Amino acid sequence: MVAGIPVPLPARTPLLDEALAQARDVPYEDVPTRVIAPEHLVAVAVQAGRAKDRQRVQMFLDAGVLDRKRLDGILSRHGWMDGKGFAMDPKRIPVAGAPAGKDAYRAKQRKLSWPGKVKVVIELQKIAKPILAARGKSVTAWPADGWTKHRGGF
Repeated sequence: MVAGIPVPLPARTPLLDEALAQARDVPYEDVPTRVIAPEHLVAVAVQAGRAKDRQRVQMFLDAGVLDRKRLDGILSRHGWMDGKGFAMDPKRIPVAGAPAGKDAYRAKQRKLSWPGKVKVVIELQKIAKPILAARGKSVTAWPADGWTKHRGGF
């Protein structure tokens, strides 16, 4: 929370710790503010690996504001370099092994039968129900055997 506003922060990693430790103090409207170097911002975005992060990396590259030697050093120290440089291809960015795990999970989900897929949705609804209820939203999860009533309608 910053001034009562929820602010999403990336997961704490050695890379983020380094970025924060090396951030510089810059006054902003007479308020001392810690600013992370663009090379660290790019490295954190590469680590996150989401589509919007890859777009952000490309924007930094296009703007020509990066010290590539410094960026390569940061990425190399944290295991984000291969022999060809750092990977921008989403299939090559090893976000803590996530793409391989996601691909395997998605392949398993694709192989599920229709009833199996419905069961997964019902389990997700059960997980989401208390979270949404805490936010004041009314949610009704499908009954475990309720999908059979609609079998011909899906």
